[in-house]
Amino acid sequence: MSDRATTGTPADGSAARKPRVSTGAMLFAHLAAGLIVVVVLGVVVPKLTRIIDEFGVQVSPTTGVWIAVSNLVARWGYLLLPAGLAVDAAVLFGLSRLPRPARWLATVWGIAVLIAAVVVVGVVVAAVIVPLQDLMTQLS
Repeated sequence: MSDRATTGTPADGSAARKPRVSTGAMLFAHLAAGLIVVVVLGVVVPKLTRIIDEFGVQVSPTTGVWIAVSNLVARWGYLLLPAGLAVDAAVLFGLSRLPRPARWLATVWGIAVLIAAVVVVGVVVAAVIVPLQDLMTQLS
């Protein structure tokens, strides 16, 4: 058995490299996050908006903005998701091809996009739930 197999280090004696997430895996995670955002904005929010409109509940300006964004996504989501993913792929691919000392930027970009998706979904849900809570208190 070779020394390399027992120690887990490369033959040249340098330290083993940490595996990094591939660009394809990161893009797949971004696709999943994008689909969740599009479904929330394009399907869930319009259904809740109909309920809010039927009962004539006053909405805050923040909720109004997210409802307008929701209408945009409901109408154009089938184009926005592929276009956003294409831009994301271009940025991620470009960052992953930088010289080794700067490749960490690709990881930062990948994580930042996922965090942004979680924040958007959280803010949208909060903005739409508040008027629905007001409606429930009015009805009870």
